[in-house]
Amino acid sequence: MPRSYASLALAASSHANSSEDRLTELYALALEEHEGFASRVFALADLPPAVKYEAYTQEILVDGSGRLDLRVRGLVLDGEPVSLLYAEHKQPGAGFQKEQPEKYLPSLRQEARSSRATPRFMVVVGSGDDTDRHVPTRTRPRTRRRVARADKEAVRVDERRGSLVIGRTWQQIANCAELAGREADAGEDKLDWRERAEGPGASASQRVLRELLWYFEEEGYAVTNGLTAGQLSIAVQAVELEDTLRDLFDATTPLILKARFGKHRLETVRGGGKTVRGVDFKPPVGSWVANWRGGIWFGYVAEEKSRSSTPRQLQFQVGVWLPRKEARVLDGKATFKDQLKPLKHDLDDGGWIWSQAPAVKFVSDDPDELLDSQATALGAWAVSQLQKILSLRAGRPPTTAR
Repeated sequence: MPRSYASLALAASSHANSSEDRLTELYALALEEHEGFASRVFALADLPPAVKYEAYTQEILVDGSGRLDLRVRGLVLDGEPVSLLYAEHKQPGAGFQKEQPEKYLPSLRQEARSSRATPRFMVVVGSGDDTDRHVPTRTRPRTRRRVARADKEAVRVDERRGSLVIGRTWQQIANCAELAGREADAGEDKLDWRERAEGPGASASQRVLRELLWYFEEEGYAVTNGLTAGQLSIAVQAVELEDTLRDLFDATTPLILKARFGKHRLETVRGGGKTVRGVDFKPPVGSWVANWRGGIWFGYVAEEKSRSSTPRQLQFQVGVWLPRKEARVLDGKATFKDQLKPLKHDLDDGGWIWSQAPAVKFVSDDPDELLDSQATALGAWAVSQLQKILSLRAGRPPTTAR
């Protein structure tokens, strides 16, 4: 019988082509390593608690009914099983194969009779309509906006199939992990337990649980942490920051429009081109960006959420965007790609080439610094980076891309 991976590194890197199966491995490892988490999950499944939990993943059942995502046995001190959990897992938007999960129930009943353990089959879904129909093509949208539908669908599983088969959501499993992590943490502020779980003195069980929760959120299965009092206290400052950034862009845009790129200047797009996060421009006539049907943008963005506890930074960005067809043609040109080494780019998926700098670079320690001086520095940086990007040699676009 295949056991869940006994190494966090192996579990996290398993099943490269299936986030659903990779999640199952991390989930199974957490159930074995973290007794508090396993106890909460078994309580969620209406199963008696145990002192030890054994998890088996991707198991081919002996009666030939198929491959089961997860089987967990809850054992007491003498090693006898008191609880038996079979589980089928679905990512958001995924459906069931024919006769799932009914085809696994005979095996569950038989094992429960022979061991005298309390059985339960738990269907874990990610979004609404996932338990009623077979979906041949799987999609995985983010779940934050779909958790409520998933909860409603899980209840429908309970009502339709009776007490042996229950429906739960990944959000409920994630809540169990978050609460178990807080409960096992020795720090004063329980909300910071994830940060301590990454430290050198953290227990293996807390580290595994932290990894599981990171995966939940990274892959869009669940989100556990809600608004905090600290976040609410800076909400007004955030609104003021947004207003100041708009004012800064209003002061910087004319400086960019005055700059010459070859024989031409930029123009804002029709309608002004201003967005909440920046300004859009038409590329200079005759530039490679214009020839390849692209555009130019100047804006700001918060760094993407990382796994570390390092605070995210506000970044100013300037760059070009390209239609997908043109971007993929350029992505296949090695001579063009060699020119992009000083720049950031995503030609395979998004069609972007850009440069960025942390916003703190344009803020001095002088409390009397004026907005105009910041705009001057920011405008000079944006123009210099655009000069680099517009000087790239892309060649003639193919006729099929025009």
